[in-house]
Amino acid sequence: MAVVVRALVCLSNQTKLNSGNYYNNDSRKYIPFQFVDVLLNRRAVSLIEKGKYLEGAIALKKKIDEVSMKDEIQILRELLKKRGMRNTPEREAIIEAIFSKPDHFDVDELYLRMKEKTGVSKASIYRTIPLLIEAGLIDEVFHEDGHMHYERAYGSEHHCHLRCSKCRKIIEFYDKRISEIEKEVGEKFDFAIEGHRLEVFGLCSDCATIGVDKKT
Repeated sequence: MAVVVRALVCLSNQTKLNSGNYYNNDSRKYIPFQFVDVLLNRRAVSLIEKGKYLEGAIALKKKIDEVSMKDEIQILRELLKKRGMRNTPEREAIIEAIFSKPDHFDVDELYLRMKEKTGVSKASIYRTIPLLIEAGLIDEVFHEDGHMHYERAYGSEHHCHLRCSKCRKIIEFYDKRISEIEKEVGEKFDFAIEGHRLEVFGLCSDCATIGVDKKT
């Protein structure tokens, strides 16, 4: 939704000049967009120009999702072709289900969400998950309750997690200082760091408040 909000703010203050740039009337700068074909969606722009920002946001997000989904499915198709494997409608349906929601998920949750709509088997999901990890579309996040949990990786910025040990809420965050420490540690130990995964355990504000209320 952040992409949509940024696009709305820009579009509401810009004059179209060509297919690759907008001119921001406030900052007086030319602004290139990665998804020019999406942002030039006539319906979204028309709604925004009429002041119908919510309707414009919905139309724009729908178009962004359509374009993004084609990219994600294409990535899987290319991996399968490289490995000499056959693509199936079930595999593409799994990608669509994963990328339709930004939440973390496990195989059981994904299966329950899909079984009534698509009839995809749990075995198909288990077989597809390793392919999606290899393609860089999803990542393993943490192991809990005897099984692995995953999150979308493609199109997402790197981030860390705060995990509430009581209600199991997960809060994603990014702090550039962590990346700076990572770089310093790599230089100190002459280690070629490829990435990191940080999980901080504790109580979210809601659960911490409940604990305080019980003591008083």
